[in-house]
Amino acid sequence: MAGSTCGFEIILTPDKGKCLRATRKFRKGEAIIEESPLISCQFPWNAFYGYRACSHCLRPLETAEECARRLADDPTITLPYPEHCSILKSLTAQVKCPVCGVAYCSESCLTEAFQKYHKTLCKLKTPLQGLLEMWRNMHYPPETCSIMLIAKIFATVRQAGNPTEILSILREFQSEDVCNRIYHKILGEQFVEQLATLHEYMKSIFIEPIYAELLSPENFKALFILVGRNGQGIGTSSFAAWQKNLEKVDIDDRASLENDIATLYDKFEEFSGSFLDVEGSGLYVVQSKLNHSCLPNAEIKFPHSNHTLMISAVKDIEPGEEICISYLSECLLNRSRHTRHKFLKENYLFVCQCELCTSQIADPDVTSSEDEDEEAMEADEQETSKASNAMETLDIN
Repeated sequence: MAGSTCGFEIILTPDKGKCLRATRKFRKGEAIIEESPLISCQFPWNAFYGYRACSHCLRPLETAEECARRLADDPTITLPYPEHCSILKSLTAQVKCPVCGVAYCSESCLTEAFQKYHKTLCKLKTPLQGLLEMWRNMHYPPETCSIMLIAKIFATVRQAGNPTEILSILREFQSEDVCNRIYHKILGEQFVEQLATLHEYMKSIFIEPIYAELLSPENFKALFILVGRNGQGIGTSSFAAWQKNLEKVDIDDRASLENDIATLYDKFEEFSGSFLDVEGSGLYVVQSKLNHSCLPNAEIKFPHSNHTLMISAVKDIEPGEEICISYLSECLLNRSRHTRHKFLKENYLFVCQCELCTSQIADPDVTSSEDEDEEAMEADEQETSKASNAMETLDIN
């Protein structure tokens, strides 16, 4: 898909599978690529609790102030420096599908969605509401993926001029050798009955012959693995964007501002729980080839407050170097080699052999503080799962 003219190439390695390798030098802070997803969708629980976002690109349909008021359940909140909100009040007007009422941020998003998948989903509004309710009863926050990603894949295949091409793109994620182990890890034996229920319900919705291949038991399982393991968390919060914008501005009393923001986070925690800047998830062909390093040379951002991501360099990257990000939260990344390895092995089924891990090979296997802090470890795992930074390659058979 991407060649050396882009500044990187996708190569196949014997130990890591597919990965991204730089073909030119990237300077610290330089954008490596911007990529839109094959499919993206809002997390069902976020939609259920009233977060307004474009159904296609996930752009917020609420200002930073409106976001803060919702998260704190406090209509009296007034944010300073409203001019630094990325989502202006004039841009939060919704454009709705005239048939089913699904909201978009613009006519162009409505048109693109309709041409790509919404024409099919629009006719299935009632059964899809049943599917989402079923999903919410099975999958509680913090969310890591959505059954709607699979539904949108089905609809995209239905509307594609060449469905074989879409299926071929999906196969770009395949990693057949770990399929069964990932299935067991992500879903677990306790989820077998629920997966079967979802499968039967999907078959009752998508009944045309074109869906037969996707609805075979093995391919449905593989699709579920795909969205669960390759889904990239998408951060589009207008409040988080406002806060980040203020970091670049000269503020006379920054200490007071930071104290006020900390107070807001306390209110968010009290009413909404831990606030994380992740609105939904998407499937990205190039991003899915990024491997992990505990000393990453790249990171993922969402600079446009929508589902278009940017991979950018966090340090200089030389030609021939692999481009890597971290799959771990910042908190986990700063912990011991033993703790990092434990999390990566349990969630991504690999033993990290990056430069940092190799240099720490003689370190003790366990630290007492980490053993005693199981609650903190679980919180870190939830943060990383929710952020879902790029994952290893995987797809359907």
